[in-house]
Amino acid sequence: MAPVTSTTDFLNALAATGFLTDTQLAALKGWAQIQRPDANTIAIELNKRGWLTGYQIKEIYRGRGPGLSIGPYRVADLLGEGAMGRVFRATHMRLGREVALKVIRRDKLANPLTVRRFQQEIRAVAQLSHPNVVMAFDADEANGDHFLAMEFVDGTDLTKLVRERGPMPIPVACDYIRQAALGLHHAYERGMVHRDVKPSNIIAAKTGQVKVLDLGLAMLNTATASESSTRVTQEGFVLGTPDFLAPEQAQNPQQVDTRADVYALGTTLFYLLTGQTPYEGGNSTEKLLKHITDPPPQLLARMPTAPPQLDAIIQWMTAKDPRHRPQTPVEVAHALLPFCPPPPPGTHPHQALPPAPVAPVFALDPKGSSHLFMLPASEAPARIRERSRKSGSLTGWLVGLVALVTFGVGGYVVYRLAFLADPPPTAEYTNPLGMKLVLVPPGKFLMGSPDSERGRGFDEGPVGEVTLENAYYIGATEVTNGQFQQLMGKSPARTAVRIRGATDYPVETVTWAEAVEFCKKLTERDRTKRRGWAYRLPTEAEWEYACRAGTTTAYPSGDQLLPAQGETFDPLGKDDPPPDDPNAKSPGQPSKVGQAKANAFNLLDCPGNVAEWCSDFYARSYPAGPRVNPTGPATGDVRAVRGGAFDSPAARCRSAARAGHPPDTREPSIGFRVVLAPVP
Repeated sequence: MAPVTSTTDFLNALAATGFLTDTQLAALKGWAQIQRPDANTIAIELNKRGWLTGYQIKEIYRGRGPGLSIGPYRVADLLGEGAMGRVFRATHMRLGREVALKVIRRDKLANPLTVRRFQQEIRAVAQLSHPNVVMAFDADEANGDHFLAMEFVDGTDLTKLVRERGPMPIPVACDYIRQAALGLHHAYERGMVHRDVKPSNIIAAKTGQVKVLDLGLAMLNTATASESSTRVTQEGFVLGTPDFLAPEQAQNPQQVDTRADVYALGTTLFYLLTGQTPYEGGNSTEKLLKHITDPPPQLLARMPTAPPQLDAIIQWMTAKDPRHRPQTPVEVAHALLPFCPPPPPGTHPHQALPPAPVAPVFALDPKGSSHLFMLPASEAPARIRERSRKSGSLTGWLVGLVALVTFGVGGYVVYRLAFLADPPPTAEYTNPLGMKLVLVPPGKFLMGSPDSERGRGFDEGPVGEVTLENAYYIGATEVTNGQFQQLMGKSPARTAVRIRGATDYPVETVTWAEAVEFCKKLTERDRTKRRGWAYRLPTEAEWEYACRAGTTTAYPSGDQLLPAQGETFDPLGKDDPPPDDPNAKSPGQPSKVGQAKANAFNLLDCPGNVAEWCSDFYARSYPAGPRVNPTGPATGDVRAVRGGAFDSPAARCRSAARAGHPPDTREPSIGFRVVLAPVP
């Protein structure tokens, strides 16, 4: 329809919409007969009376009144517009329910098979019910327009929040991503992958609750399909937003799983904290290639005051290999929990307040937010389609071999499913022995000590960058006498003879082989642990990385020894060994575990209390250059011991200090703590 040009035309257009009651329409006509207004004045009067929204008035004035009725819905306002279509605030005319109505662009649904796929996916999304997922109510078609009616959330998407207010405070950003991860995990449990997680698809309500948008629409595209095709995304196209999508999604969008959503959550968190996308580029292809080839984004490079462990979590989430990321979104939620604000009294746990305005921000590339783009053929990954054809029939022995292998594999799978359940991962895990373990994220650190460090040993260098690619759990404290006795039947610790009630003291006078046997039995005993994980002693790299917890000083607490572990320790610090005295002694016997202040990874008594066996053979120096997941020499006669002890000089309790002992050594100052990690 053409725009209205007269008062009569405007009044007739208003009547045709049916948006005004008979009483309101009569009152407006009576007012017009007296005032003799033009069409613009009528629009102003309607706005004053509040009978229609500003958007409705403008659309009717422009002759687009019929478009305000879509199926059973009456459009009230335009909320947003993107590559997929337009989103309106609307009301169901019979039910009176306010919804967010997404009208899909017609070119997105040009093929009948695509329409059927869209309807199937929306029916699946309609089964989702979670406080962190925008619910889908129904999907239908009216006058050639396909629409999706969703839960209306009174809030703002995260892209707009960052553009308007700047980078978010760490607690707010982490809580927003934590909530989004819980919503995505709910979808994952029902077999769904989002494939287009980004700040603009996450909305923060005014209450602080976060909801994920557009589940079920990510596989929609403009590519045509053949009559036999059942895929929505076509070969050669990349689905997602290049600022945030996972490397494997660029290579094969049909085969991605929930770990691609985890990657996008990591890049989104980086954007919320810095106001910048992880990789800059002139176009979509350039950004995409950086996701594939460049190292994971480093938060500390752009936000030096950020906690190192948060930087490590982001790098964990954005690892290039999906196997090295959190395997499910709920792992992200638990890892971020320590950085989230405490819940206000009387509210839902960890409900965050809206972020306050801060500094200006770099805006997202407006050209980089489309759902669909295409790589040049020269840069697209090669695909292997040919399969070799082999003639001939299987011989009897081959059939028998296949049957035997199938039976063996099937039996193993049944065993794993029956006896090694995979519980939800958590930032902390307490096993059936009552042993508390904390999750250490992947990361990089400088292993060893510089020549200038006071008390440095000859065997602590050369200093080199070490990368640990996988997360692992490590005991929050050393293994105790009580835990060792419960599993092994008795404890060799001499402390048990000297101290009444020594079950809470670290086990000591234990050999390396006894510590390894303890780990083996604990793996067999603990059927609540994660599938494919096992207990073992830490490598030296794992021990030092966990001990340092992001620090680069001589001790985890700074340039002086952590408070010594022992009954004579003064909690006010008056008995701390002088930092400049490398011969200063800590108390004459170990103390109960968990008495010292925890480091940034929530490890206690590290270093101090008792020295700890590691799995590595001891070497007098480290190999030069960067190393990845190092495990020490392949052979040797001496095993590494880390951490210092109650009877060690202060200099031997530094993060980098190390020693070597024959594996049959029994010393009242040597114990161990365990690691729970994936089996290679």
